[in-house]
Amino acid sequence: MSGIGQRLKEAREKNGLEIEDVYLKIKISPNILVALEHDETDTILEPVYVKKFLKQYADFLGLDGIAVEKEYTQEYSSIKTKETEPLKVIIPKTKKTSFKLPINLIKNVVIFIIIVVALSLLVGLIRNIKPKQPIVAQEVQEREVVSVEPMTGELTLMISSTEKVWIELKSDGAMMMKNFLSANSKESWKASEYFELSIGKPEVISVWLNGQKLNIPQHKKIRKVRIDQKGLNF
Repeated sequence: MSGIGQRLKEAREKNGLEIEDVYLKIKISPNILVALEHDETDTILEPVYVKKFLKQYADFLGLDGIAVEKEYTQEYSSIKTKETEPLKVIIPKTKKTSFKLPINLIKNVVIFIIIVVALSLLVGLIRNIKPKQPIVAQEVQEREVVSVEPMTGELTLMISSTEKVWIELKSDGAMMMKNFLSANSKESWKASEYFELSIGKPEVISVWLNGQKLNIPQHKKIRKVRIDQKGLNF
């Protein structure tokens, strides 16, 4: 497209016009006008718009717009033909070669796969086998749960909680605990004669005296209940 842009520029300068003057008259962006004069519009516009702007610009400058448009079309077509001409690529012929795996290698691979699968199944089977708890241990646990110490002599009080709960406990008049008992915990204390117990939430605790579970009233606060060899005394 060499020559078209130069002619446009020379015609503009001959008319004593600047790029801005042309823009104000025909409303073509200054960037496009500069690209037309430098034959660089193909990089920013489609050919159909380039032809339109070339004709409009040429007519404004007093040139033959139709002739300029045809000249651009011919030059663009020749350039496009050169760009799209297919390249001839010669691919050398290669000889076909056959490849066969050795029979012994195939056998070894199959044997290896079988061994891996068998080991995986064996490991999974071993993991699924749960060891049984010895009967002796179970019997000991049952005896620990049901064993009851006689209500004579020293007293042992044990409290377990399922939630965090406030407890105040005295043993023979001496303060043993005045704090929160943590959730899922268990504590025990000794006394010669009696305990005094205050509980904020009795429904979340269990109480044993000398191994015997005591029935604690639920859903109300307990204040200074006495626990002795007779049990609970409100």
